[in-house]
Amino acid sequence: MALHLDKICIRMLSAVVIALAIGLFLYQPASSQPLGQATSSLEVDSNEQITRWVAQLDDDRYDIRQQAQQQLEKLGPEALAPVVAAAAEGSLESATRAVNILQKWTESDDDAFRLEVYEKMANLENRPREAAKASRVLAEVREMAALNALVKLGAEYERYVFGVQPKILLKFGPKWSGESDDLRHLSDIPNVENLVFSGAPIDETALPYLAKLENLKSVQLLSTNVSEAAAKKLEQDSTFKVDHRSAFLGVQGSNIGTCQISYVEPNSAANRAGIVPGDQIVAFNGKAVDDFESLTDEIRQFKAGESAKLSVLNKGETREVKVTFGVWGDTKISRLNGRVPVQIRRNQPQIIQRFPAPKVVPIAPPAKSVEQMRKEAEAELRKMKQELEKQRRKPVEQQ
Repeated sequence: MALHLDKICIRMLSAVVIALAIGLFLYQPASSQPLGQATSSLEVDSNEQITRWVAQLDDDRYDIRQQAQQQLEKLGPEALAPVVAAAAEGSLESATRAVNILQKWTESDDDAFRLEVYEKMANLENRPREAAKASRVLAEVREMAALNALVKLGAEYERYVFGVQPKILLKFGPKWSGESDDLRHLSDIPNVENLVFSGAPIDETALPYLAKLENLKSVQLLSTNVSEAAAKKLEQDSTFKVDHRSAFLGVQGSNIGTCQISYVEPNSAANRAGIVPGDQIVAFNGKAVDDFESLTDEIRQFKAGESAKLSVLNKGETREVKVTFGVWGDTKISRLNGRVPVQIRRNQPQIIQRFPAPKVVPIAPPAKSVEQMRKEAEAELRKMKQELEKQRRKPVEQQ
């Protein structure tokens, strides 16, 4: 009889356990939804649901906070304003989660949305670290977008390095198809130091855009529609040097001590006159030429189509050549004011598909701990003292 009652109790207990298991499996909190559910299938009142999710970023329950963050990450642009507000004004928990959502959105394939997210993050006064990083990335994004916009209109650019700071040279040649107003993109390129307009169809209406550039070192106006008077006024009103010329000879070389030619532009005035690399120009219309700067000063007084006589020295022999100057155009001569860069990287026209955030490269830990290195240094010092003591005790040898 007792055995029979035990079996009945065991069966009843098993039924209760199974019922509890089924109940737990079917139960879901009324305020939650499956994390894996696609955002597009959520049939909710957007504003009310977004407000609810933003409030849940500060919920006492971890799973609710986590679920709300994941749902907001899926929404994207629709939730940008309330998430930014939470990042700026929320509690430590909700603000941190809101910032994490913003950082997740910087991986979006929507370039316009990514740019807007970075702009919002850069203005977070309560998160100076994230704001500073966003500002740096935003500056890089804007610079790259500005360069690409100018390249599409026919400009070219080079990144070069003097010391450790990379700089940009922008060149506008005959292929430039933009208007003066398109030069507004220059304000988003803080690293531009040199501007070259070589045969570009620009006039005085372009100059106000150049005058605003604080880091600019030089502007070359070569065979443009800008008058000499306007070029002089630009230099007077600015902090950078302005080089205004019309005539083009077509040579390049070192500006140290002599006027030795290292490169001659094909089909240029110099090329047609028979000037070759290795020649040294020693006189211009009978006037001595000491270096490239003095040669440039002489050429600046001429216009395209006019002629001059050059005295050229090579292997101890001097010859006279006549050159008829051409116009500046799509020349390969790099104009860096006579300076030789440590490194030049020419960038081909490109269209940025995404604006990647800079990758954080972890710093490898040192092979030895500080304490271990200190002990080794002390041991080495004791060894040196012992050697000095041995040397001191040795008898002095007679010379």
